[in-house]
Amino acid sequence: MEYVEGPSLVTLIDDGVMAPLRVVQLARAVCEGLVYAHTAGIVHRDLKPENILVTPGPGGPVPRLVDFGLALSIDQSDARLTESGMTMGTPAFAAPEQLAGKPIDHRADLYALGMTMFEMLTGGLQPFEGQLMEVVSARTTRDAPRISQRAPKLGVPRAVEDIVARLTRRRPDDRFQSARAVIDAIDALRLVPEAEQPTEQIATRPARGGWLAIGLAACGLAVAGWFLLAPAPPSPAQVAVPVPVAAPRPVVVEIPAAPPARVAPRHRVAREPVAAPIEKPARPAESPRELRARIDGVDVSGALPPGDVRRAVERQRSALARCVPASPQTVVAQFTIGEARRARDVRARGAEAGTNACIVSAFGDVRTEAAPDIGDVKVTVRIAFVGST
Repeated sequence: MEYVEGPSLVTLIDDGVMAPLRVVQLARAVCEGLVYAHTAGIVHRDLKPENILVTPGPGGPVPRLVDFGLALSIDQSDARLTESGMTMGTPAFAAPEQLAGKPIDHRADLYALGMTMFEMLTGGLQPFEGQLMEVVSARTTRDAPRISQRAPKLGVPRAVEDIVARLTRRRPDDRFQSARAVIDAIDALRLVPEAEQPTEQIATRPARGGWLAIGLAACGLAVAGWFLLAPAPPSPAQVAVPVPVAAPRPVVVEIPAAPPARVAPRHRVAREPVAAPIEKPARPAESPRELRARIDGVDVSGALPPGDVRRAVERQRSALARCVPASPQTVVAQFTIGEARRARDVRARGAEAGTNACIVSAFGDVRTEAAPDIGDVKVTVRIAFVGST
């Protein structure tokens, strides 16, 4: 197989909330790939961030669709489309009709695209929460909630939210009817990069969560098309697609700036005079700033490679650095990873309540690149807070 350089879309989502302009550019390119596949009579059936690789190109990033292992002919006379056990893709992204074992067509891929865009715009948040069967039941009985309902503080542009909402409709007839129609809707958007926004119109946000700095508006924009260098047309196994974006008319939407953080005043503390000289001052207790978090072990029980889980845990080092206790100690954290690839039921023991709560919050953001093949995975992590050397 061809070697494809570049991370999967999961890695980009793990880095945090993506700018709306970047999301629609990548989504448009994915749609070009789906147009190619659907025109060839192929439905992917397992479109998700893990199956979208983002490679560098002369005009910018190029998303490439991979892993057509579940792809089948759209021809409804193909009995494999309705055969029991054959229609299930990854439940977190599969269309409701796919989960219900009903006949599917290319609109199932469009639903998966909408779910993928939902995660890109929210930093990995999914429309439905709960156990696997609860999520499946909810998705087969009602439309997915809008981004503004699940993450109202992000302030995703309404026009972008509308596209995602239409893609994730429960009934196929209520969605966009083709990938080309999605491209047309994206081309009608008017978005500009955040860097081109006036400073006072952009709300600042912390590294994770908080206000999303939204770029809506501005001057004429022409984004160069993203094309593969290979002269031959792409195969259904890996589809690379161009990303032309129409030149927009400026529309400015002002976003109220977040209120400035209050800084607690500093007070001088008077010191009493020392009555008698001290022969030798005692060494002060080790300050929390002198401690660091060290991951001493990651135990994995279940159908996920330990290396994949450890990498997901290692990505939380910066968050663990904020959990340093007052004195050296070891904490044991435990959590479960299921079909959604996210840590749940996180627990921590071995430190004071504040440190344990901080660790629970840090590991609540753990996300693996793949879901377990079978069942849930139990993970135990040992964190030692030790002095810096």
